[in-house]
Amino acid sequence: YGDNYRHIRILEAGHPVPDENSVDAAKAILECVQGLGPDDMVLALISGGGSAAMCLPAPGVSLADKQATNRLLLASGLDIRTMNAVRRRISAIKGGQLAAAAAPARVFTLAISDIPGDDARAIASGPTAPDPDAALDLTNIVDSLGPDLPDSVRHILLHPAKKQAPGNAAPIVLIATPALALAAAAAKARSLGLEPVVQGDALEGESKDLAYS
Repeated sequence: YGDNYRHIRILEAGHPVPDENSVDAAKAILECVQGLGPDDMVLALISGGGSAAMCLPAPGVSLADKQATNRLLLASGLDIRTMNAVRRRISAIKGGQLAAAAAPARVFTLAISDIPGDDARAIASGPTAPDPDAALDLTNIVDSLGPDLPDSVRHILLHPAKKQAPGNAAPIVLIATPALALAAAAAKARSLGLEPVVQGDALEGESKDLAYS
């Protein structure tokens, strides 16, 4: 990447299905926040795709189990909040666990949203935000994912362990959202003499299907 990035360590990882590089990236990031003190501050830059790019399976879950689960989720038709509830439950870094690992350092998060409604806790499955679905009963989701769901994942989803809350996490600031992107695209279209029709930022599903709805 040249000298422009000599102060930045770049770790490539798999998406939308995590790979070994995703696990290595998660471990490297956790290592960076170890041993910090109350006078330190962690600046976390979070965007969509982080669920796969930064992947650390919960104890008892293998990478292969997470990959199989992710494929089931992607094919399930479930909404993004439900998918992230599952991802957080079987992760050792999502759902605020990155912020918890950084304690007692302060954590400040800048995020780019790709989530309908811009729920900051759902972006990349919220590594620096408390898990809003920690007490959610996922029995129906487990049933809907079917018999191919790995046993280790099934057990954790049905019997979640209590995880440390990230009490040191500051509010997350959204620096870019789908609504802002739509507004900018519409403004550019108007400047070119076109009249855009903006359908909003809450559409979910296959683009080839939504285009005709």
